[in-house]
Amino acid sequence: MKASTAMNNRGVENFFIGEMETAEEHFRKAIRNDPQNSSAYNNLAFILQQKGELDEAEKLLRKSIKANPEGSSARLNLGNILIHKGEGEKGAKMLVEVIRKDPKNVLAWESLATLAMMQYDYISAEECWQKTTLLKPGVSKYWVQSAIVKVALKKYEEAVVCLHRVLDIEPTNAFGWQQLGVVEFLRNNFGTAKTAFLNSLALDPDNTNTRYHLALIHLANNQVTE
Repeated sequence: MKASTAMNNRGVENFFIGEMETAEEHFRKAIRNDPQNSSAYNNLAFILQQKGELDEAEKLLRKSIKANPEGSSARLNLGNILIHKGEGEKGAKMLVEVIRKDPKNVLAWESLATLAMMQYDYISAEECWQKTTLLKPGVSKYWVQSAIVKVALKKYEEAVVCLHRVLDIEPTNAFGWQQLGVVEFLRNNFGTAKTAFLNSLALDPDNTNTRYHLALIHLANNQVTE
């Protein structure tokens, strides 16, 4: 068992320095040394998932769960794989199990929110993204996603609040500025929208989507330029 644990740990070290083939080999050796090494099954499955070998990864994750029924990482990874395979209902069930055991598992909330968005269930997505922002308020991507969902629900004022949180955390977030411009444009606040788009372009000059929206503002103000 000690040899298997040591081999698994070596695999993790290889993984973090980008030596994927060596990491995979170590995880496989760890499993051969101890067929009950749930961590090694989970780690090997994650690598195979990155390689697109979803069926094999799913089998390994089920073995990981069988070896350690209380573990949440393998359930989270299995939920994501099922979603990627188009089995959203089964994937959601797995993620809900993770959250039931660990309500503060922000990655499970993130995956559940992403699934809800894929299914155009923006109300559920809004609830899930709200959980992520409560658990990890300093992560800007969660506020961005919250804003996107609120726009879909036409909650523009709340979306603006979310985007300002993004820019408080990360003032150089070009996408955050762009989205703020879009929302302010939808609210007919053309001056504020223009400022946001210009800030976005200063950070990402080649973004055609931002330039397109800036042109719409010029048209709205009858300020068409060459």
